[in-house]
Amino acid sequence: MHNAKLITATLAIFAVAIVCMTLLGTPHTTAQAYEQQYDTDLWVRITDGNTELYTNASTLKVTCLLEKSYYVKVIDEKSDYYLVELMSNTELFPKITGYVLKNRVTVADSTPQYPYYPTETVKVKENSAPVRFSPLDNAEIMVVATNTQTMSYYGKINGSGKVWYYVYYNNIFGYVESTDVTAPDIQLHPTPLPDENEPSTPINPDDSGDPTDQLPENDTLAQVLLTVFVILLAVGLVLAMFLPGNIRRNTSESYYDKHM
Repeated sequence: MHNAKLITATLAIFAVAIVCMTLLGTPHTTAQAYEQQYDTDLWVRITDGNTELYTNASTLKVTCLLEKSYYVKVIDEKSDYYLVELMSNTELFPKITGYVLKNRVTVADSTPQYPYYPTETVKVKENSAPVRFSPLDNAEIMVVATNTQTMSYYGKINGSGKVWYYVYYNNIFGYVESTDVTAPDIQLHPTPLPDENEPSTPINPDDSGDPTDQLPENDTLAQVLLTVFVILLAVGLVLAMFLPGNIRRNTSESYYDKHM
């Protein structure tokens, strides 16, 4: 009988251990589900008007300056850079990619409000406007737009002491002097910018903290209380089996079983 009691107690403790491991594993599973519901596209915001879009993951070649207050979509990252894409990928505004420094942009905490990036056009003011390969006076002319023809605007850049627009025209990307075309009418994004008087630190998407910290406090407390209750119940059961009175009764039964 004593051995039967011991086996029963052992099985009870084993069952409690399984229940405890299951309960303690629940927060981790819940945290993973909590994170997965926010597993969406990553967007970064241009909060600095001098944010460069680079051709490669280096600062050697700048494509243009990105428009302040707008957003670009992150498609990859490399060291200190995000590989991003911008524009709506339409006939007039084909999508392009480039690199931005991570410390020059701010990670958005949700999908931004449309428009993500401005889709503005500029128009040739005089007889013609040459579109050059780079923002230099002596750069190769790839195509010439004539009077009143429009070009799709992507950003601006300084070169040779002038302001150039990076544009798309007649299936060609290139640079046109800002004085040869009308200025793009770009308003700030509808979402207000952060207060520039308050210091802000770009969010690192890898630094998400402990997932259990994101769980609702009430759920975590209920799981802890349930675990403690199950443990106390099991301990009480085991103690009840092995109290001195039970031991004496078990010994007495064993004696009479042998001698009577």
